Amino acid sequence: MTTEPKVEGRCSGWVSHTGTLHPHQCRSKATVVRDGKPYCTTHDPLRRAEKQAAGTRIREAGWETRVQEKRALNACPDLVAALEDLLGRLGWDSIDAVTETTADWLWDSDSGAERVYLQARAALAKAKGG
Repeated sequence: MTTEPKVEGRCSGWVSHTGTLHPHQCRSKATVVRDGKPYCTTHDPLRRAEKQAAGTRIREAGWETRVQEKRALNACPDLVAALEDLLGRLGWDSIDAVTETTADWLWDSDSGAERVYLQARAALAKAKGG
């Protein structure tokens, strides 16, 4: 049965508080030895590197999300213009125009053309701030 060797002494990390002129040695008990130096869990170089890498991954994921949101917002005016153009070309300026220009079978079927039209108009109004 093997056990980990007991670590003696204080942490060899240094602490500097805001407003103090001189840093001092950490007062915590050492829990691990790295490169021959004792460290507490807070100042353990391996643990600190892992935490820093995890924080970097989280920040980069956040930046990627913001970049995607920005791209979507930049594309919004183009989408609004395309939707307005499409509805205009189809002559679908109103729900009445839709029923007049669309075959009866489309409305009687389960295709949901009326629902799609209403959703498109609602999305267009929302995008224009209305």
